[in-house]
This record gives sequence, C-alpha cells and structure tokens, in this order.
Amino acid sequence: MRILFVNHTGLKSGAETVTLDLLTRLPSSIEPVLACPPGRLADEARAEGIPVNPIGGVSASLRLHYANTPRGVAQLVRMGRDIRALARDRRADLVHATSIRAGLAACLPPGPRAPVAVSLHDCLPPGPASTVTRRLVDARAAVVFANSCYTARAWRPAERSGPPLRVVYPGIDLARRAAGDRDAARARMGVSGAGPILGVAAQITPWKGQATAIRALRGVRERLPGAQLVLAGEPKFVERTTRYDNSAYLRELQLLVAALGLESAVHFLGQREDMPTVMAAIDALLVPSTEEPFGLVVVEAMAAGTPVVATTNGGPAEIIRDGIDGRLAPPCDAERWATTVCDVLLDPTVRDRIIHAGRERARRFSAERHAAEVVAAYEHALR
Repeated sequence: MRILFVNHTGLKSGAETVTLDLLTRLPSSIEPVLACPPGRLADEARAEGIPVNPIGGVSASLRLHYANTPRGVAQLVRMGRDIRALARDRRADLVHATSIRAGLAACLPPGPRAPVAVSLHDCLPPGPASTVTRRLVDARAAVVFANSCYTARAWRPAERSGPPLRVVYPGIDLARRAAGDRDAARARMGVSGAGPILGVAAQITPWKGQATAIRALRGVRERLPGAQLVLAGEPKFVERTTRYDNSAYLRELQLLVAALGLESAVHFLGQREDMPTVMAAIDALLVPSTEEPFGLVVVEAMAAGTPVVATTNGGPAEIIRDGIDGRLAPPCDAERWATTVCDVLLDPTVRDRIIHAGRERARRFSAERHAAEVVAAYEHALR
C-alpha cells in the first residue's frame, strides 16, 4: 500500500508529533511518503528514513479577511495541485492529509484520483469559511479521523451526513515516558526551591490558557507560598495570517506576571525537546486550555507519573476520570483552578492514588494502538 502523507506546515506541534509517531510505526506492507513544507517536520521524518517531498504550505487562517483570504485560497489551490501531481507520480493508493488545511487542499476539485483520508486535530472556529471547509472535505474524503469524540462532534453534528467519521485517539511511546530523577530534572531546567512546581507544556497562544495558570498560581501561593510555575513552549505560529497574535500574547503574559508580582515564581522556559525531563521536574501538569481537542501532553504526564489538572472543555475529559486518574476544572476560572491544584498537592493520599491510576490509564493510549487503528481504517477505505 503506497500512501502519500500531506501536512500544510513544516513546523512541529502536537499534530505533527502524532504524524511522526504514526509514520514510524506503520507496518512494512505500507510505503509512506511525506509531503510538507521545509522545516522540522521534514527534517525529523528524513532522520527516521521517511522519503520527503517539499511542497508549498498554507499559513492562512480559516477566518475571512479581505487580504489574507485570497492569499490563502491561492496557497490552497497551489498545494492541491502539488498533491495531485505527487499522488500521480508516486502512484499513491491513498492520500492521508494530516491536518485540516491539507485536507481542504487535497479535496479541492478535481483532487487526486486516490481516496483521501483527513485527520482532524483541531476544532474549526465558527464562520462561513469553516462551513465551506467541512462541506468540501465531507464531499470528497473517503474517511475522516477525529482525535476525540469532542472533535468529531464539533466537525459533524448528528444531523449531518458524510464519509465515515472515526474517532482514533492519538498515542505516545510509553517506553520513553518513564519518570526521571526530580532533583536532576530541576537542575537541568534551572529551577530550584522547596515548594511545589507546576507546569504548562504547550505552544504560547491564547487558547492554551497560560494566563489562567498564572492567575491560579497566585491563589495556590496563598496556601503553598513556595509554589512556582514553569511555562514550557514558545509562540509557534506567528504569521500575520494566524488566527491569534501569539507573539503579542507572550508579551501579555510577561506583563501579567509583573503585575501580579510573580517574577521570581514564573519561569518562561521556551521550547523544550526533553518533555520527560519537564514531567519529572514538576509536581503537577496544568492544561488550562479554553478548548483542547485532545491533549497529548495529558497522556505524556500520566505515563510519567505526574498528576494532571486539565480543562473540562474538550478531549481531556475523555482521557481523565475526574478524581480517579486526574482532575478537571473549567477553563478561565483561576480561583477554581487554584483550589483544585491545592486539593491534589496538599493530600498525599489523593496524589498517590491519582499517580497510580494515571499510569494505568495511560497504557490505553499507545502509539502502536493508534497506528493499528489507522491502518485498519485505510484498508476499509480502499475496500
């Protein structure tokens, strides 16, 4: 089976991590080729022995804009043309678009002759552009993958029809997520102190909710004065066409820290490639997103034995059983987050129970299981 994988960006975020894990776990019966713009995704795929074809990307937001929308449409048309040509030249049996923008490009008429599978890692913002995207993809795709039931419901309400919509939870390499030595991990991160250390590991963007975590820290420090917060991540998507001004959001976070007098307690670590080190260093992971389609970092933390407090809005509520293997809190409610975090940190019995149950829960989300379910869907689509 020859499969052409297509992604709209060469940057690496959660969706691209899932794509790389999938590419490296395909059975020998599948011949993969990755088409994406130059960047870290392409570099790491080549390092894993995956053939890569460079193509133009799509940076436009799916919000209508007098200048950006025409530019984005031109990018999509060009990318669609590249996908058709590559699918023909590579004699692809199936095209797997691993992002919504790549899926839209692959589904533009006339499209490749091969069946198209589209992965949904995000929920589209409301608006006419999103409506057109859903209609085009559902009209052309042979199968659509959603990374959670939450994402599936957002994509297609019950009354709408379309191709098979399969919920396939992403997975992680469980063997690489073992917890390390806490003191050594903190030393590598340049963080010290006797109090608990909380962490957020996500790209810097408003919907990831770092501002909520900073405000919650102030409440946590009322009961745990030595508590600190580390923010691992950077603004990844900074083009003018991006939905949010992520660089401006980073500056807003820094100003918020100063306004709350938390300069010595909040640490901006930037992008980290050693997530096991981060997980070993912190006492709890916070995922305060306003909306989280899945939350791969939730599973990474659970597998490492790090307690998780995550948003109620999205995929984490499908991973975490509140009070059993983690805790859930509503987005944007800093006071509630502070209380929930303290409930975990101040009760060793609760903390130990959550750690043990979280490790067991994480075993359900292996990268091998994810790859097997995706391959089964390929075979069904081709039949």
